Amino acid sequence: MLTIAYHFHVLSRHHEHFRHAWHAAQDTLKTFIGLSASHLRVPDQSRQPFTLVLNWDSQASFYRFTRTWVGVWIINGMGLEAQDFFAPTRTQVDENSISTLRHRAA
Repeated sequence: MLTIAYHFHVLSRHHEHFRHAWHAAQDTLKTFIGLSASHLRVPDQSRQPFTLVLNWDSQASFYRFTRTWVGVWIINGMGLEAQDFFAPTRTQVDENSISTLRHRAA
């Protein structure tokens, strides 16, 4: 299994737009072959990032996802402009550090 986490550092005034975009993306995400689970952790404080965790059955499934329009749209911040973020999107692929995120999200 491949687990990828994206950390989106969204300015607080754009939090609702980001949440709305996530809700719009959920139905489409459920149709991706190889995606076993997806979860968005909403930050407790406005200066913490949103964390999107995607669990894939294989690296090939993840690469297929990154070549679709919705994959690019999600990875690039779900439609928000660059100035709507206070830091760049960070990606985490290490299984050990991501397991902490999954336990916190549960």
